[in-house]
Amino acid sequence: MRWQFIGIEGIWRNIGLRPSTFNGYAGYLSVYLKFAGTDRPSEKVLHEFRENLFDRHLARSTLNNYKYAISAYHKMLGEKVEIPFLSRSDSITYFFSEDDITHFFEVILNLKHLCIFQVLFFGCLRAGELCDLDDADLDLKSLTVQIRQGKGGRSGLAYIIEECARKP
Repeated sequence: MRWQFIGIEGIWRNIGLRPSTFNGYAGYLSVYLKFAGTDRPSEKVLHEFRENLFDRHLARSTLNNYKYAISAYHKMLGEKVEIPFLSRSDSITYFFSEDDITHFFEVILNLKHLCIFQVLFFGCLRAGELCDLDDADLDLKSLTVQIRQGKGGRSGLAYIIEECARKP
């Protein structure tokens, strides 16, 4: 859905968000406005919506993304709403075991798909960063991948393991 009402697209771009971030926030906002049934939700509706999000047991980062989108929307309407930021969880992240990763790569039979997943995994790339790669961005001699305009608009190098550079 294109957000043409009230010039919202221009506002997101003016604060430096990437198109994928804009589309994500537009999606969150769409869910909120659909829940509200109006383009001018009251604070009561906002509270009910937040309770609904909590009842769905969404991740804290997802709830914070809703917060950013909804806060910016109400600010654009000239309304101030207070939505608390949820701090990160202190839980320990689950990592795959070496056997899990080995098995994962062993079952990929298509060479192109194997290369894609190895660069994605070993380079710790985001899906968008992988999709934006060109052949020239991959340097098999130095085992690096040039990332252009990654998260936050930053560029940099990602490293891959020698196994990724070897010919099968």
